Amino acid sequence: MRAFPGRSKAPRLIGLGEWPEESGRPRVLVEDPDGAVLWAYTRILEEEGYDGAGCQGPTGVRGDGLARTCCPLLEGYSCPLVAGADVVVSSTSLPESAEIHAALSRQDTVLVVGGPEHVVEERRIRIGAGAPLPFPVTREKLVHAVAAALETSPTT
Repeated sequence: MRAFPGRSKAPRLIGLGEWPEESGRPRVLVEDPDGAVLWAYTRILEEEGYDGAGCQGPTGVRGDGLARTCCPLLEGYSCPLVAGADVVVSSTSLPESAEIHAALSRQDTVLVVGGPEHVVEERRIRIGAGAPLPFPVTREKLVHAVAAALETSPTT
């Protein structure tokens, strides 16, 4: 799995098999194929007091530069980053992400669904869950969506 943990001043993808040691702060996993989005969202969330990590999901790029075509969740397996997260922000509206949203909704993690407003609402209705993060995303919208999702989480 390729992911990048926060606290880095420059975006850097590294292999992560699980979350770093517990810090006592809520953990937020951002899933988006765009590395710049991952870096920006994770950085914002860390500045707001969360632990952050990013995953490029099934449509991202593997470490060898080739397109990724699968995700452990889509293959019926667990994902250590999802399992360790308090909130997952899936901020892409690509058609492929609909399957990820459905898979994430079956986990014990709270989901924030991002995208154009009509896509967000359609996916939230279909999966029966998820806090909205409609485009265009601002710092305030992102932080509010994560905080709202945490309020609904039975584990926080």
